[in-house]
Amino acid sequence: IEDRMTSANILTAVITLIAAFMGASISGYLNRKGKLDIEVKSKHRQSWIDSLRQDIALILSKSNFITNDLRAILEINYKQNPENMNLTFSEFIIDYGKILTASLRVRLYLNLNESNHIELDSKLSELSNLLKDLVNENLKPNTLIDLEKLRELKEKIDLVETEITKTSQIIFKEEWEKIKKGK
Repeated sequence: IEDRMTSANILTAVITLIAAFMGASISGYLNRKGKLDIEVKSKHRQSWIDSLRQDIALILSKSNFITNDLRAILEINYKQNPENMNLTFSEFIIDYGKILTASLRVRLYLNLNESNHIELDSKLSELSNLLKDLVNENLKPNTLIDLEKLRELKEKIDLVETEITKTSQIIFKEEWEKIKKGK
């Protein structure tokens, strides 16, 4: 009887040891897999933030260039060489196209179920429309330009650029918090 109890105890101990080993192995595997999933998600989220940040910076820098330099450059070039007027203006059209392209990329990154993302999308559309109006106003001959309208457009563009910056920073912070929490 003692031999059977000892054998039963040994068998129970071996089974317990095997079960503990398997439990620890499975737990370790799942833990590593979970950490790997978090690392991959975090890496992708950081890449998303970096791409979004680059596109927002491009939009704002090109917008600023168009807003502040368009009329002065057009006037200088036209006075120096009237034939260059269309060539110079094409540079601004190309920059406006870059703004539209970057805006579309940003929109593709956004989740339109989140209020800050909706706000950013709205401000990007508003900026695009204001820049188009500014460019069209600047194309008019000097005698037809409404300087008050140009001033108002520039002020509105500056305000929208500031709002885009603030909203973007809020989104970046929210996403950074998710990365820190491992989401």
